[in-house]
Amino acid sequence: MSPIEDELRRVFADPNRTPAAWPDATTRVRAGMRRRLRRRAVAGAVGATLAVLLAVSVVIGISRSVSPVPPVSPTGPSSAPGVVPWRDQPPVNYPRELPPARPDAAGCRVTDLVLDSDQTNTAAAGTESDFIVVHNGGSTRCTLSGRPTLLHAGPGAAAVVGPTHPIDIPDAPDGTTPATIDPGEQAVVVIEWYGGCTAPAAVVWSGLALRLAGGSVLRLTSTLDARCGVGMGQWYRPVVDRLPWLGLAVTIEAPPTVHVGQSFDYVVTLTNPTGVPVPLVPCPNYVQRIEGTKSGRVNQLNCAVTSIPAGGRVRFAMRMSWVAHDGVPGPTVLTWNLDGGISPGPIPGGSTTVILQR
Repeated sequence: MSPIEDELRRVFADPNRTPAAWPDATTRVRAGMRRRLRRRAVAGAVGATLAVLLAVSVVIGISRSVSPVPPVSPTGPSSAPGVVPWRDQPPVNYPRELPPARPDAAGCRVTDLVLDSDQTNTAAAGTESDFIVVHNGGSTRCTLSGRPTLLHAGPGAAAVVGPTHPIDIPDAPDGTTPATIDPGEQAVVVIEWYGGCTAPAAVVWSGLALRLAGGSVLRLTSTLDARCGVGMGQWYRPVVDRLPWLGLAVTIEAPPTVHVGQSFDYVVTLTNPTGVPVPLVPCPNYVQRIEGTKSGRVNQLNCAVTSIPAGGRVRFAMRMSWVAHDGVPGPTVLTWNLDGGISPGPIPGGSTTVILQR
């Protein structure tokens, strides 16, 4: 029996008995208080640590549930047999031989020009670029010089001048402007219009046409939104690339639906329709983009396979990220193109339709 229990027994047996005082009562009480405070502090620290860990777990869990982006494998997203793995490689510059300059010839007549392409491409910050590509369908060399005048349909379908400001030619080498073209050769001019200004509503220009230096008019098929201004480039002669892989055909195998904010994998097939192998030398760059969004990138191909066999094909794994909050409401187009080198303008490639899921 402890001294305390013995003292309690005596008090209960004799109520008039005065309990014996502890010689160190104050010291022992204070020591007990310090022990309890230490225990509470330790318990509070452990509780706080557990609370932090729980908070981190909740945040991570929410983050994963909102945007479950799969990790990028260093060797590539695809392990399917016969597919060249994807590698995140930056684009490279090719060593190129610039074309010699040509003396000006007589101005091209619109009756000798054939409209090959009127293709709109979306760039960063909402810029739309319309590449107007024509070729000389006549029998003699001619020149397209300067910046054409842009016309559009006004009241009563009358043609009116659309005010434009000059823009530089993107990446056009010396000797390609003005565009002096032989029969069968192409010339290109770029029209740009922009998004992101504070104008409340679209200003649609339709019935577009280009008035050439000689006064003749070339009809176009596109429309544009002029609310934030329109830029006009100069005519230039695109360089005819001798890169062997520009003749390859491209097809895309993509998932039927893609979730915004996620990375997704797909496969590109390069097919060689010729009877001779096509070397991937230099190793080409490629451009992948989702139409109507800011999602796009340029990479160098994984040239672990150094050529496409005659009449054969090679499949390449690809990875793409769809930027969140891009405003695209539904189906849109995923495009993949081999890089055409230093010449701006349309380049060969493939496309497929994917569906946005939020």
